Amino acid sequence: MMKEGNQGFTYLEFVLSIGLTTLLIPILFMLLFIFCKEAQQESITQRQQMQGDRFRMQIQQEIPFGSLFSSARNECQFMNDQGIFVRYMLKKDQLIRQVYQNSSGWRGHMVMLPTIQKLSLRCDDQEFRLKVTLVGLKEPLSILLQTDSKRDD
Repeated sequence: MMKEGNQGFTYLEFVLSIGLTTLLIPILFMLLFIFCKEAQQESITQRQQMQGDRFRMQIQQEIPFGSLFSSARNECQFMNDQGIFVRYMLKKDQLIRQVYQNSSGWRGHMVMLPTIQKLSLRCDDQEFRLKVTLVGLKEPLSILLQTDSKRDD
């Protein structure tokens, strides 16, 4: 016999609490999954932005003092201020930098930007234009530099 101040859960209350718990647990896991995925995407975006900024600094140091520019589809060649021919080219969704060494041809294979989604690369003796969209970035990286011969005019 139960005393008056001694109340417990009824079977119905117990079933309802278990049912609500089984509904809330998947929702919590789904929210955790969404949060982790967004954090991972933000990490990728920040890494791509850092790579783009590092590439922009390299280009800004090298291109303005170059000469003898020539451009082909997704490729740009020029002579840097040290008299060495340099080539930037798209290869397997990566922007590659190579140097020309006398009779041995193009050497080196430095990946300047990985995971390229779209690239537009043009250069001549007046300017260097690059517009590249990296995977994971919404805004393309755009670089427009005047070369040394343009600044002398």
